[in-house]
Amino acid sequence: MLFVIQIFRSISQESFSVDIQQIEQQLQELQQRANKLRQQIQQDTDPTIREDDIKTLEDLEKAIQSIQSQLQSFQSAEQNAMNAFE
Repeated sequence: MLFVIQIFRSISQESFSVDIQQIEQQLQELQQRANKLRQQIQQDTDPTIREDDIKTLEDLEKAIQSIQSQLQSFQSAEQNAMNAFE
């Protein structure tokens, strides 16, 4: 029985690790896009383009916040799972 629990624990940890890595990668990509867009907004001279870029940046920031929340949830779930097996 202990062997089965150890296998399950190992599989669970690997699964959480992969999910968290994917979320962290998505978060990093969105943050890089947002940084580039901020630079672009500073250089925009056309008010229409600037307004569109600001709207896009706001959407990106919402997505970043959502992914950060998701990442925190996964990390919390991972910690809870690890605590349950100790």
